[in-house]
Amino acid sequence: MIRISKRYPLPTRHKTTKYPWTLMKVGDSFFVKGRFRDNLNSSRDWAQKHTGFTFVMRQTTQGVRIWRSK
Repeated sequence: MIRISKRYPLPTRHKTTKYPWTLMKVGDSFFVKGRFRDNLNSSRDWAQKHTGFTFVMRQTTQGVRIWRSK
């Protein structure tokens, strides 16, 4: 038989990210060396959905630069 416990609260769920999406102000940017734009789309989509900010990405020969535009 499995025992039921009543004293353990459900832990809060936190999304961690290695990019500074929430710290950016309009006009700020960061560069990710050696990555392609397609690799960052999922992370950018999450950030836009959860912060309400808008981000623009541009591919360069060395990596990707991302700006907060709104």
